[in-house]
Amino acid sequence: MSTKITPSGSEEASRNHSESSFLIDKVKYILESPTQRTAYKRLKNEEDKIDFFLNHFIINDYTARQLKNLYLNDPQQKTQFVEAVDNLIRELEEENI
Repeated sequence: MSTKITPSGSEEASRNHSESSFLIDKVKYILESPTQRTAYKRLKNEEDKIDFFLNHFIINDYTARQLKNLYLNDPQQKTQFVEAVDNLIRELEEENI
């Protein structure tokens, strides 16, 4: 089973599919590192978790703008993004067991 991180709105999701895939690949790449997963899991609130990705050295300015535009326009999208990342971490850790 693979967690999908998708922007809300089916039209927006299909229009931004390639940008979304590129962004999600970067998020997965970051989370594949046990050190990065541990650092992310230590964060206590949603804003810090989002800032972790926005300020990560792998994420350039263009990708940060993509992340903001696709997932962070409203509180519900932010929560869904963080929940999807948490699910992705669980999946990655289950694969490594």
